[in-house]
Parts: sequence; C-alpha cells; structure tokens
Amino acid sequence: MPDDSKLISYLLTYGYNEEQSRIIKKTLIEQGSKEDTILKHAKENNLFLESFNIPKETIIKMICFAPNIYGLALTNLEQKIKDLKALGFKDSDILRLITSFSEVFCLSKNNITDKIFNLKELGYSKSDALKMIVANGNLLSYSKETIATRQKEIISLGFTRKEMLKMTKNIAKLFAYGYDNMNQTLIDLESLGYNTKAAHKIAKLNPSVLGHTKSTLEAKISDTQKLGYTRAQALKLFYKSPALFGYSNLTLKDKLDELVNLGFSSNNLIRMTLMHPALYTYKKTRMQKRIKDLIAFDLTEEQVINILTIFPGLFGFSLQNIEDKIKYLISVNLKDVIINDPKQLMQSVSVTYARYEFLKSQNLTPTPDDYYLLFSDEPYFKKRFHITKGELIKKYDYNKYKEQKYGKVS
Repeated sequence: MPDDSKLISYLLTYGYNEEQSRIIKKTLIEQGSKEDTILKHAKENNLFLESFNIPKETIIKMICFAPNIYGLALTNLEQKIKDLKALGFKDSDILRLITSFSEVFCLSKNNITDKIFNLKELGYSKSDALKMIVANGNLLSYSKETIATRQKEIISLGFTRKEMLKMTKNIAKLFAYGYDNMNQTLIDLESLGYNTKAAHKIAKLNPSVLGHTKSTLEAKISDTQKLGYTRAQALKLFYKSPALFGYSNLTLKDKLDELVNLGFSSNNLIRMTLMHPALYTYKKTRMQKRIKDLIAFDLTEEQVINILTIFPGLFGFSLQNIEDKIKYLISVNLKDVIINDPKQLMQSVSVTYARYEFLKSQNLTPTPDDYYLLFSDEPYFKKRFHITKGELIKKYDYNKYKEQKYGKVS
C-alpha cells in the first residue's frame, strides 16, 4: 500500500522520489525518531540549507547521502557551522564541505578535531589538513591507520615521502584510489609509450591520472591526435603538461579556435602548444591583454603575433618582467632582437644589461646584426672573457642603472 503519511507527502512535494522518501523515513524511524519530529526537522533544515543558496537538487543529494540530518534539530546544524568556523574552515570551504560530504553535520566537533590532528601527525600542516578535508570529505571517515597505510602504498609505487605528501595535498582523493589500480595505471602509461621515469613524473605532477583506466588514457591521446598532433607529439604534450589529461577534447579544440581568432595561424598552433602547453590553460582575456601589452611597446599587431608565435612562453611572463627587458633592448637599439629572436627575452635583464656594458667596454658593442655574444650561454661567455655572471652583475648593477634612468620606484 502507498504510504500517504504527512512526512512522505512533504518529501515527495519537495522533490524526492518514492524510494528516497521511504528510505529516509525508514532509516530515522528505526533509529527511534518520531515521524512528526522528522517532518519538523526536515522543513526547518531544508530552509536552513536553502539559506546558503544550495539548490534543492543538491539538498536532496545531501540528505540521501546522510538521512540523519533530518534527525537533527536546527540548532545542531547551526552549531555545526559555528564549529567548522572555529576549527579554521572558511565560509566558502564550509559550503563546499557540507554539500560534498553532508555527513559532516552528524560528526562531533571532537571527532573532526581528531581527524585534523591525525593528518598533522602524518606530515601535513593544519592548513593542508583543512584543504584536504574540503577536497575529500571522506577523510573525516578514515582512521589514522588507514591514511598511514595509503601513504606507504603510494611511496611503495616509487615515490619519495616528500613527493607523496605533495601529491596527496594536491589531490586528496588519492587516498581513495586502491594500490592495485594506481600501480596498473603506471604500467598502462608505460604501455602507451612512456618510460618508467616519465610515467612517474606524469603521476607526480597530476596525481589524478592514477585514477584513470588505460582506455581513458588512450582515448585522451587519440582525441588529441584528431586535433592535428602526431601520436609522438600527443605523448609529448601530456608529458610536458600532465594536467591536460583532465581536459576534454572539446576544451582543447575551443582553445585552438580562440588562438586562431586572436590572429594566430592554424599552421603554427601545434608547434606553439608543444612549446608552451600552458596556452591551453589561459583565458582568452589574458591572451588578449598580453597582445595589447606588447603592442604598447610601439610594436604592430602583426609583429606581436609573430613574436608570440616564435616564443609563446611570453604569455606566461609577468608584465614587469617583459617591460624591463623590452625597454632596455629598445634603449640600446636592439628592437630587432625582440621582433625576430624573441626567445632571447628569456635571459634576465640584469644579465643582459651587465653583458652589454661589459662588451661595450671591450669594443664589442652588440648590434642588430651581431648580438650573439650578448645572449651566449654562460660557460662560453665565462671561458672567453674570464668573468662570471655574478661578477658581471656586481660590476654593472641594472637596478642602479634603472633608478638613474627612470627614477626610484617605490
């Protein structure tokens, strides 16, 4: 017979299906709660959760995960929020925690405090522990022994303790991955074309990869080939930026389309992204701003597109870094270097200034047609002129030059 109780009627009206409604009622009744009390708590607690702008659909998922929340009085929920704040969780983190691990409402403050302490004893700072719990609320249900065992398993896969701590801080869900599955993923990466060292580097930089199946990894590589990369290039791309294993093929394609819309030739995109995979992570507004930044140095848009095509790493430089280097090279009549050989902008402006002044003193002043000594590698420069980079910088101080030329910067 259908259950036509007021509680079931309310739950159905709120959005639960019949099975969810029956399970919630049955769970709480078996624990000794009275139906009228459950109904009262359900109404009050729903309103409380809605006050955090949590959608009804999310609230339903939260309660299905932890029906006991409807067994708690509103004051209990309010106190739990206060407890979490007192423990150091930020408002935004609390919202993320209660929606992803609603069982937290049913845990005592002492219980949560103990879990934080356990993580600290296992090598994490309190700040790390809080972030990890927010990222993986299930850590609140793990014993200290369970976490310690998982740490040892990750180390046994070939990672150092320091690497393990960093990996689990970045991806707290790593504790939920089984040893056999993680080990298999490393084997799978090797079978896909990486050597053992490369496979471990990929997992170290993007630990979430250890949760991927071989078919998922293969699909990522195959999808990337559809964008124009050879298989060898696709493997190189993911090796240089393992985070891209978390991106959809559509996201990658959209980024390539953005670059074309910004003025870059589609023929150059593969080379550009292989040189600087971080291009896939940049917002369009950031890339547009970098183009405008460079145009401001009296460069044409065509020149800027050419510069960034040759050296896409400039997208990742700070404006201050670029400004100092470009302004100095222009001041010594080496603007052509910026346009035609922008990779030289990788060299520190302090080194460029010191070398330029030194070479000038040796009657070897760099020119647009002959500037190789200015950017030659350190061993060669030292061997030829018997002076170290440190000695040069000390003798020719760029900061003093900058202050004299542009005034003191506060």
